[in-house]
Amino acid sequence: MRKIVYCILLVALMSGVAQAYVLPVHQYTFNDTGDPTPTDTGTLANADGTFTGTAFSYGGMGFFNTEGDYMNMDGATIAINTYSEVTMEFWSTQDFDQGWTMLGAFGDTIDGWRGASTLALSTSRMDNVTRSMISNADSSEVGVNGYELNDGLEHHYVVTVGAFGGCSTPGDMITLYIDGQLFGAAFVMGRTLSILSNNHAYLAKSTWGDPTWIGYINEFNIYDYAMSCEDVVERYLTGPIPIPEPATLALLGLGSLVLIRRKK
Repeated sequence: MRKIVYCILLVALMSGVAQAYVLPVHQYTFNDTGDPTPTDTGTLANADGTFTGTAFSYGGMGFFNTEGDYMNMDGATIAINTYSEVTMEFWSTQDFDQGWTMLGAFGDTIDGWRGASTLALSTSRMDNVTRSMISNADSSEVGVNGYELNDGLEHHYVVTVGAFGGCSTPGDMITLYIDGQLFGAAFVMGRTLSILSNNHAYLAKSTWGDPTWIGYINEFNIYDYAMSCEDVVERYLTGPIPIPEPATLALLGLGSLVLIRRKK
């Protein structure tokens, strides 16, 4: 653990002055308590989510407590297969190994149960592994494995597809970062974003015939570029967007600059 912390601090120091934060094209913060359609507040927006089952938002968190809880997004509006590069960023918490589940998935389901043409992140796989993955039309996939975290604490997950810069030779690769640490990069071997399906876009649900994911999602962001290692470390150290205090909300309405607290 100390080595991971040292690496994060080293990257932060090497990056010099902090880079300007590039806004996500789609963003779900769950800050609208009780909203049955979580608001997409990204720069492109208009791909609001819809809760299914007993899922709900409260206190800046999306709660997915039981089997059948998930959030459906408008895959056609997001149109992930039109991106040249992409970053998916999650702040989430899970308490136990759930078997085969996916925290987020964009793609299709074939034969009634197989995920295909899919980009996904699985933080529970019944084998103590977290995996980023991208598959083609026949479900053949490549990806990167990291460790599974079921400690009831919030963790930061990042998956990128595209040019891999900042840590290694650039290339068309898929990566996985957990809490600022790079776990690896794999060549996509022809599984480019352009082959992905827009039929399904889920949080807490798989494109495979798996159970739904159980836990809490603080924030989910989609960016239209592949973050570098430095970008990921900066995001990890910054944390998710905080919930404004009531007084802050009033000031924001007046266009004033105010301080906001981080989510707890």
